[in-house]
Amino acid sequence: MCSVKSDDREREWVGQPREAGGSELERECAKSSDGGEAELVRRSGGLTCTRAAERASQCRATAHQHRGGCDRDHECTHARRTERHAMQREQRRERERFRADHGDDSNPQRVIARREEVHPVSEVQCTCPSVPADYFGAARGIADAVFVLGGIMKLYYSPGACSLAPHIALREAERTFELERVDLRSHRTATGRDFLAFNSKGYVPALQLNGPGSVVLTENAAILQYIADLAPQSGLAPPAGTFARYHLQEWLSFISGELHKQFSPLFMPDTPVPTQERARGKIGQRLVYMNEVLVDRGFVMGETFTVADCYLFAILRWGDRFELDLTLWPNVAGYFERVAQRPAVHAALDAEGLVERKRIRRSA
Repeated sequence: MCSVKSDDREREWVGQPREAGGSELERECAKSSDGGEAELVRRSGGLTCTRAAERASQCRATAHQHRGGCDRDHECTHARRTERHAMQREQRRERERFRADHGDDSNPQRVIARREEVHPVSEVQCTCPSVPADYFGAARGIADAVFVLGGIMKLYYSPGACSLAPHIALREAERTFELERVDLRSHRTATGRDFLAFNSKGYVPALQLNGPGSVVLTENAAILQYIADLAPQSGLAPPAGTFARYHLQEWLSFISGELHKQFSPLFMPDTPVPTQERARGKIGQRLVYMNEVLVDRGFVMGETFTVADCYLFAILRWGDRFELDLTLWPNVAGYFERVAQRPAVHAALDAEGLVERKRIRRSA
């Protein structure tokens, strides 16, 4: 007697030996490598061969012994899960070794992946756009290497621009980093460097990952997720591969394409007035949607602050500049005030000179 759970109910079927004939599944089922008979049972409205179930069971047992996967004809998801767990254990061991060597794991300067081989820093450092092929995995691949990062990240920003989003994220993640201001008109940095020399896009944000001459990452959606993954304990992003992570990417895309880009015409002084009014109308429509979303939650994705909130807050700050009264959307206005009170947000605003300081008169 065969017993299988289906649709949360315990159901039973009596397996009957079958002859070779009938459907293709029945003919295949009748074949047995050991000369015995296989049984055909009806499960959830379809026919299931007990021989196939036995092979799947053997496959899972094999996967426990061989992390590389199953050499059967069919795919074994258990093998991938076992490999992922082994990788996570290896990462934990590496963090423990880092604590033993440096005494503090609050800002580990390592990115851990599958192999225990340590590649020289010179092999992974580069300047855009001339990135070595090995960096993209032609030889080893980023996911298969261990990078020892000795430099400090540097965020190139412009006060009040969308670069405020990764600035907030870096502080929320409690990372060590440097700031360098960029003049977006002359494309010169505060230290006199040519911004276009290492970021030909010419706009912020740009995050240099490992000191001078290292890789530069651009675009908010990419930078924000990178920062969040550096500090998974912060909860700034759901784990990679989960549906919640795709939901986060959905929000980052929405904020970038439906809010951020709608402000672009308003920043250009030569934009015709009708075009500006259309942009304002589209922004208002998106804020109506956001007002509905925020009616029953504290942050964009629920009650957890994520990098999507860093991005949305930076964009909402432009409302005052272009005379968009957020009180027309009370849930959005309440959300904005709530995020503004976070210590990391206040620290980022203060560092960029965006906090109004009250002058105190001293009596003689």
